Amino acid sequence: MKITLINEDSVAQAVEAILKTPIDGTFSFEVKKLKIGRTNLQNRSLHLYFKLIANALNDAGIDQRILMNSFKYGFKVPNTEVSTKMLFQRIAGVIHGEDKTHRLSTKEIQQTYEAMDMGLSQKHGVHIPWPSLEEQMMKDYDNPK
Repeated sequence: MKITLINEDSVAQAVEAILKTPIDGTFSFEVKKLKIGRTNLQNRSLHLYFKLIANALNDAGIDQRILMNSFKYGFKVPNTEVSTKMLFQRIAGVIHGEDKTHRLSTKEIQQTYEAMDMGLSQKHGVHIPWPSLEEQMMKDYDNPK
């Protein structure tokens, strides 16, 4: 049996299960902290950030050739949501050893954002604040499904 402690009822359920278990050495219990991934709101904020930072970089005249020194193709490629996500993933990989954003915890997402934002601010003068709940609501209002 696996019980995730999310509220008082689940705690009571876990205690009840333990109390009903025979004390004969045939059972063991393990308690472990689960790694919680990003929230839906954080996911939406993350992708809105990728879009906003791509637009801000383009408005500042910073193309991928400038931003990502490894792209040495000899022609300008504008930033996109995908290219800024790739940059975010590279930074996450360096900091946390994981480059898949869906596998990062909420804290790791925030730490990666802060590192990316600081680097973009210092090197290129581009800063986009983390999208807020109000911005998400406006996006939903402006772009109904």
